Amino acid sequence: MERKDIEKLTLKEKCYFLSGANNWETVELKKIGLKSILMTDGPYGIRKVLRGSGIGDEQSVKATAFPTNVVLGSTFNKELAYKFGHALGEEAKHYNVDMVLGPGICIKRSPLCGRNFEYISEDPYVAGLLASEYINGIQDNGVGCSLKHFACNNQETYRSMIDEVVDERALREIYLKGFEIAVKNGQPMSIMTSYNKINGVFSSDNKWLLTDVARNEWGFKGFFVSDWGGCAHRDLAVLAGEDLEMPCSGKKAPEMLIQAVNDGKIDESVINDRVYCLANSLMAAQNRRVENYKCDFEKDHDIAKEVSDEGMVLLKNNNEILPLKKDEKVLFVGDFLNFDKFEASGSSTVNAINVIGIKKAIGDSKSVTYATGYSMNEKEDTVSLENECLTKAKEVDKVVLLMGLGEYDESESYDRKTLDLPKNQVKLLNKIYEVNKNIIVVLINGAPVTMPFINKVEGILEAYLGGEAYGQSIVDILYGKVNPSGRLAESFPISIKDTPCYKYFPGGSNASYYKESIFVGYRYYSTFKKPTLFPFGFGLSYSKFKYRNMNIVLNDGKLSITCKIKNISKVDGKEVVQIYVGGPQTTVFKPLKELKDFTKVFLKAGEEKQIHMEIPFENLKYFNFKEKKWVLETGNYTVYVGGDSENNMLSKDFYIQSNENIESPYYRSQVISYFNGKIQKVSNHEFETICGNKLPKYNLSKFKITDNHCFRSSRGRLIGRIIYRAILSQKELKKNPFYLEIALTTPYRQMFLFSGDNVSYEEQKIILKVMNGHIRKKYIKTYIEVLKKMAGLK
Repeated sequence: MERKDIEKLTLKEKCYFLSGANNWETVELKKIGLKSILMTDGPYGIRKVLRGSGIGDEQSVKATAFPTNVVLGSTFNKELAYKFGHALGEEAKHYNVDMVLGPGICIKRSPLCGRNFEYISEDPYVAGLLASEYINGIQDNGVGCSLKHFACNNQETYRSMIDEVVDERALREIYLKGFEIAVKNGQPMSIMTSYNKINGVFSSDNKWLLTDVARNEWGFKGFFVSDWGGCAHRDLAVLAGEDLEMPCSGKKAPEMLIQAVNDGKIDESVINDRVYCLANSLMAAQNRRVENYKCDFEKDHDIAKEVSDEGMVLLKNNNEILPLKKDEKVLFVGDFLNFDKFEASGSSTVNAINVIGIKKAIGDSKSVTYATGYSMNEKEDTVSLENECLTKAKEVDKVVLLMGLGEYDESESYDRKTLDLPKNQVKLLNKIYEVNKNIIVVLINGAPVTMPFINKVEGILEAYLGGEAYGQSIVDILYGKVNPSGRLAESFPISIKDTPCYKYFPGGSNASYYKESIFVGYRYYSTFKKPTLFPFGFGLSYSKFKYRNMNIVLNDGKLSITCKIKNISKVDGKEVVQIYVGGPQTTVFKPLKELKDFTKVFLKAGEEKQIHMEIPFENLKYFNFKEKKWVLETGNYTVYVGGDSENNMLSKDFYIQSNENIESPYYRSQVISYFNGKIQKVSNHEFETICGNKLPKYNLSKFKITDNHCFRSSRGRLIGRIIYRAILSQKELKKNPFYLEIALTTPYRQMFLFSGDNVSYEEQKIILKVMNGHIRKKYIKTYIEVLKKMAGLK
């Protein structure tokens, strides 16, 4: 498509083109031969809606439920990430889907984030490198990806209104680095902006983020699309570089753009730029379509199993209690035997084709018995279930206890309140321990949990949320048919109080201060010698590996690393070779070491291979926020190879003489907490020093209600309090916290947007007047009418 084609369109046609036609499709432009394209969730399975257009009434096609992205992350397998994406792309083609909304690669800042199961890692290199392969896998099928959520969607609490206050160094090194890697290596068809603000500017409106960084610095060639309802201000978003608003907001957004052009606030050339960018991407998608394509769902199920096989992590195996033997008497315990938990709640749920749970995977076995033991409904009386379980536990050799989180314990739209497992599950484990010491715990969850029982169990398998083949993978690993090779792509803290952002997460109703800066996850724990339950990169195998003969060479701006690795056991297995690098300790604070690359190697029993990996010097730089550039420091560096973030097999020092002579952006005394490890006690002054700005207010005003408030943050006003309580009393909403939180925390600005043409701008102003205490008869009448309209929206 050429720019002159855009001249055929009227201003109205162009402005309407920049918003969705409906919930899932773009606007058609017959005048230039452009058809609409279809988008669907999600990151780990096709969720093409069959019918229903509103919250709670959508039904989707049957599709393969691949493991959630937390499982993909723990595979540490780039080739498998490509295979995963390729299979997902084939299913998209099967259902005539042009673009898949995924992958999600936001950094796991806190293990409490409700959406962590959808994200890959706490480390940007793991997230970026695996996402790159996932994107290439999908897009090699001719199907587009929408990399998300750009950026800093690291919490669900107040996600549509919160200001994520992050120093630019942490932004560049941690929160944007994964996106940078994925853009440069994968060139996704689109990038989806996040709901939140970043340093005072909504992501959708952020020209620095979209145009200056992603397009101009990284070379992003695709289009930007808002998260659904996440275009904060359509005029500002277009000026910033966001191309497509999703979904349809009726006439509101297009007419706003038309008015802005007519008033001279936006030059029509800017509209043309956005239309040209979007139309080119959509035309390319249209040209890639394959009619009547049929995927192989059975093959895709096998790929889903391969990912879950490699993504489940063996955390403990005392006295080689695993693998289980076929003739051993084993009791499987847990309410998870009665239903399948292979994904979490929210927009990414998949209507799975072929779910194989644990019982089905075990099949007929005279050596296996079952007991429910506890109920996921903690209020239920389970004395009889416990007694049955304990009686059976006395009669077997080993007990496999399935523990994990309930259906609504982790989800989009809200964060977890605790890292603890349900109390009744832990209580049952303690009782089983009194009658049988050979306990193996299988965890079914999407993010870290505490383990007060860790010294009472012999084995722990972190199964995560393993997709539709989860039961097969669990059973095959437990019985040794599959040798576990997963490694944690996130740290497991002992307690939530140990996490670096404990004092700062999730923040107030207006702002969340990222005072921990670059010290996220293992960068904090390993640097300041803080113990963890299980460190980043950790995972056991039924094989044993030995590293030797490490050598490093500095050549042509790269660090070339070689070493040998040998499988010294009698079991074939896969090892994840992890490369960490630590920089010189200067007046710039740094982590002790950071992961810079990894590879997964298969070794037969007794086999030895040589590994060769290269790290560009570019990846060893830190970001100097005052100079606005990446800087390579002169000094001693250390390479660590193998093991995990805490325990490395080999290490070697080397020296780099840099040509760059850049002063530190701060004095050590100004930011002493970042050097002495008191990361949870960073003062406002220290944080302002590394941010270079004053901090915004922590909470929204309780007395002046704006369109960025929600019902929860408006409780300081009488009307707000009344409505808040009314929403809480709705039985249907209380059944599903996902929808309840959306109702309570969606800002008025976004509600008005979702209302489309049902609520006028004048009515919006009246809503805010009433919320601010302007109680007039004519206002109240309008207010009630508007609420009725909004309540009737699906």
